[in-house]
Amino acid sequence: MIVAALRLQLYLPQCQTLKEKRMIVRALLEGIRAHFPAATAEVGFTDLHQRAEIGIAVVSGQRNQTEALLDHIERFVDAHLDGIVSERERFSF
Repeated sequence: MIVAALRLQLYLPQCQTLKEKRMIVRALLEGIRAHFPAATAEVGFTDLHQRAEIGIAVVSGQRNQTEALLDHIERFVDAHLDGIVSERERFSF
């Protein structure tokens, strides 16, 4: 069993309030869960209105499947995020 995780730091310059940020982050996380077999959560910068950090985890029997799934998720985020991914980090266990 291979567990892989992806941590993304997001910059959301259009957000002026925490409520705006949370709406954008929640929609992004729900979109990922709707399209991919992945667990998602906001994991950092919860008190800043223009920054967010999200975590995504996937499980598979083969490393190449988890890597391919994370590649698809990254492309989904890039296509659907109204902001900038400022940092990306992957982990495998």
